Amino acid sequence: MTAVTGRTFPSKPALLPGYRRYQIKNRVYPAIVPDESASTPGVLYNDINDEALALLDEFEDVLYDRLQVVVQQEGKPVNAYAYVIAAKYMDRLASHDWDLSEFERQHLDYYLQRIEQL
Repeated sequence: MTAVTGRTFPSKPALLPGYRRYQIKNRVYPAIVPDESASTPGVLYNDINDEALALLDEFEDVLYDRLQVVVQQEGKPVNAYAYVIAAKYMDRLASHDWDLSEFERQHLDYYLQRIEQL
């Protein structure tokens, strides 16, 4: 978040029911897709202003659609936005889930460096 917007925002863990996180082919980052049988853990950022949201929209580009979703946070439903892979790019998904631990171990530092260069 900070690398893209230049700001920090209050955040807490959240769970996104009805979505699964997949690896994108030949990329280190994920995409989420609707899947009623799944739930995806993540982070809910609060108090994001319009300027930061515009920067996030630009960063996510055409590969993702920003959709309104309902996440679970501390056992309560909360309205939020999530970037979901656009339907026309579904063929870019690998057949396996994205692994956050692997990403953090192997790719996070380089990924953040690349974002900061944008």
